[in-house]
Amino acid sequence: MRVALCMIPLLFACTAKDELPIDSEEAVGPRPAGDAARGWDVLRYGGYVGGGVPKDLWFEYVGGSGANLLEREGDSARLSPGFNLFTTPEGVEVVGGVTCLGCHAGYVNGSFVPGLGNTFVDYTDDTSAFYDLLQALVDGRYGDDSPEHAAAERLVRGAKAVAPYIITSFAGVSPAFSIERAVVTWRDPATLEWLDEPIYEVPDTVPASDTPPWWHVKKKLSLYYNGMGRGDFARLIEQTGVVAIMNAEHAEAIDQDFADVLAYILSVEPPAYPEDIDAALAAEGALVFEATCAACHGTYSDDPAAETYPGLRLDVAEVGTDPVYAEELAYAPFNDWLQASWYGQGAWAAEFDAALGYVAPPLDGIWATAPYLHNGSVPDLAAMLNSAERPVLWSRSLSSARWDFTRVGLPWEEETEATRVETYDTRLPGFGNGGHTYGDPLSAEERTALLEYLKTL
Repeated sequence: MRVALCMIPLLFACTAKDELPIDSEEAVGPRPAGDAARGWDVLRYGGYVGGGVPKDLWFEYVGGSGANLLEREGDSARLSPGFNLFTTPEGVEVVGGVTCLGCHAGYVNGSFVPGLGNTFVDYTDDTSAFYDLLQALVDGRYGDDSPEHAAAERLVRGAKAVAPYIITSFAGVSPAFSIERAVVTWRDPATLEWLDEPIYEVPDTVPASDTPPWWHVKKKLSLYYNGMGRGDFARLIEQTGVVAIMNAEHAEAIDQDFADVLAYILSVEPPAYPEDIDAALAAEGALVFEATCAACHGTYSDDPAAETYPGLRLDVAEVGTDPVYAEELAYAPFNDWLQASWYGQGAWAAEFDAALGYVAPPLDGIWATAPYLHNGSVPDLAAMLNSAERPVLWSRSLSSARWDFTRVGLPWEEETEATRVETYDTRLPGFGNGGHTYGDPLSAEERTALLEYLKTL
């Protein structure tokens, strides 16, 4: 099963600042965070996805995972990170997903890193028929008037609603925004009850993105690539459940756990660069960074209190990166739904301010967050700093987490045609690798020094 909601930001440097309005003094921050340790347990065991497959049926037909990557106990230890075992409001033990960690846990150089974006996702197939089969299996065993039916139906109807609208042309990118846009049209915004007819027509375009790391959240003024998602970050994150929750009352119960989830997310730190760093060269690169990149991406220090991050949102015409994602997030019916919805109301309301621009993100742990740009179209940092080196068609392994420490990023091969799901095609709308050319005027020596400095962040 491949259902996920995980939306959030872009990459790198800039000198000109033709920013769109996003006033850091007016931006409303997240609610006070809770208990990080408890938040980690909620992420691994919680029922925030709302519905799922009865436990016995899951392990009989789907099976388990050999690696207990999240260090869970009991039957939960048999699940991959993207699924949780929990009890639904009907009292049914189910396996449901995809959870937050299905998108926000990944690999870098063979190491599993919670909080890192998962770049091994594959949404290239239409899975609609799978969910029909799933519901038939549940009903055949438990009956169509059973609590097991109700628990599975919530997942099945949501998954079927989104399946035709999230098919990507290649693997490695997440259609998280497309998932939410396709499913909320079936829900009443105030009550979150499932409707008999959709509210708006879902566009055919499938904008997909790279999944950014959680350790950036502590610096952000807004959660999403285009500067949307201010206000209560916990409320924004818990939209994960909108595929399969029951209603607003169910969402309210889930909401009680998400201050703790937010606390865990805010506690996540980036992994340190594992190879040797040339300190003298990095010091030269720090000067290049200060002159070329810091105005948009902030400053970095061994003392976090001394760091700065402006959170600038740049017009797409200024940064020059592919505009489709920003255009699609500005889809008016979807934005109207979000603002009027339960998620956009109340004491800790989320805010949804769409604009045709992208936020220059923090760069902490940038060495580990390949591929780059909001759509994951650039495989390594060397190509980010020199747009002439960006491949039009490139492929990488979807089964290996090896890392290229020379170019700093994913090992990749240039392709001449797009015939495999592993091949990223930058010619397609929404997946262009142009723009963000601020490194191009630098000399080769300056780029080398800058690359060395970025390893230290």
